[in-house]
Amino acid sequence: MKRVGLFVLLMCAVMSLQSSPASAQTCSVQVTNAVGDTIGVTATLVTSDPNENGEGEPLVVSTSGGEINAVIGAYSVPTPFTFTARVPNETISGFIIGFDGDEGCSIGATVNGAHTFSPQTKSTANVVATVGGVAAVLLGAVAAGLGCTFTAGALCVGLIVATAGGGLSWAIGGGVAGDPSDPNFKVVATPIVATIPSIVASNDTGGVTQAEADAFNALFANEAAVVGIGKAALTSANRAQGAHDAGDAFWEGKQTAAVQLYAAQLGALFGGQVDLLKSLRDALAAAGFSATASPFSILSFEQQLAFGGLPDPFLQALHEFGADADLIEQVRQLLMVQDIFASAGTIPDGLIPPQLEKAIKDFAGALSGVKIQIKPGSTAPVPVNPRADGVIPVAILSADDFDATTVDPATVKFGPNGAANSHQPSFEDVDGDGTLDIVLHFRTEDTGIACGDTLGGLTGATTAKQSIAGVEPIRTVGCH
Repeated sequence: MKRVGLFVLLMCAVMSLQSSPASAQTCSVQVTNAVGDTIGVTATLVTSDPNENGEGEPLVVSTSGGEINAVIGAYSVPTPFTFTARVPNETISGFIIGFDGDEGCSIGATVNGAHTFSPQTKSTANVVATVGGVAAVLLGAVAAGLGCTFTAGALCVGLIVATAGGGLSWAIGGGVAGDPSDPNFKVVATPIVATIPSIVASNDTGGVTQAEADAFNALFANEAAVVGIGKAALTSANRAQGAHDAGDAFWEGKQTAAVQLYAAQLGALFGGQVDLLKSLRDALAAAGFSATASPFSILSFEQQLAFGGLPDPFLQALHEFGADADLIEQVRQLLMVQDIFASAGTIPDGLIPPQLEKAIKDFAGALSGVKIQIKPGSTAPVPVNPRADGVIPVAILSADDFDATTVDPATVKFGPNGAANSHQPSFEDVDGDGTLDIVLHFRTEDTGIACGDTLGGLTGATTAKQSIAGVEPIRTVGCH
């Protein structure tokens, strides 16, 4: 009886937030296209209501040529589609089923747009943002339920900052699915990675063990890099589209190359997040920490987000990561709309549930680009001395869907300063998989690699003009 009574009370609270029924909300866009053109579509559901993902009011998207007939259930995350037009001057339309007055939708479209993020990358970005939002709101509700502030001890600080960093990571992922046009395309964005204050282990009330402190700090460093590089990647993608719209092929190429490099770096960072989240989960469990957020406490947290905004401690943490007002609003929206029943759970297990682990790995794989080996035969992170004379060999590896021998060596640039290949390319089976790879060489002094850098990356293109990028972890030596 107690469970039934709580369920009824909770559903009454949810129902009280809804407006009275109204006519269906619609959105649409018409584009100028020819038959056979590639059309990229981004459809987004928006709302002012918490728990919207749990209310069953999806958006149905269709096209006048019949290429798409899809149902979108996730709010506050752009959902991408790509299709080949069957008819000229397509209209893409959407209508919300069960519309009750607090939902809306928007649809954007490009015709033969800039080649930045692939359709697969956009699709996996949508999934990781949707699934990640569930884990982030659980963590936020736990922190709020414990009354966490920045003066309540290291554990509370860790939970607050982890919520902010996670929310930003998934918001960055969601942004990859969209592709608005930025007219400021003659400037290439530079990543700005914030330094998050370290958590220190202590035996004080609300303190953390050394293992917990180490796990929190490693995760924060990763999330800060995701935010900094992710913002630059999204800006570059939007500017590539802006250059494309303006017919400026030179700057479209420059911005696209930046997107490829930043995306490959993001792939490496997201690829590392699974182990970092597991390490934090295990450290918290070993220290005996466990806290549960019920559907009702999730709803209370979402109501705070919807009607009072983000609590000050979370805002402070978001600012520490360098989030601007737009990105902060994206985080608020993403956390506010999650299904309260799907989000309820226990921390630390809820930090990295199986569905989030899969989504992160899929997204990382889609971002990562081509595989490279810096100083073939070395163990990652590869030691690089920025002050050394000589050259750094880099192999670009073939894969099932990529032939490295098709790379145009003249287009390949390595390191922050874009060093050019300085030797005659060689073709050999570097990784022993039976296929030929290409090995190039770059003068160390030309690469721009500096002490403290942790990733080495290259960009380039194939002889068929396919853009490529790849990164590998490095560690700088000889710096003291």
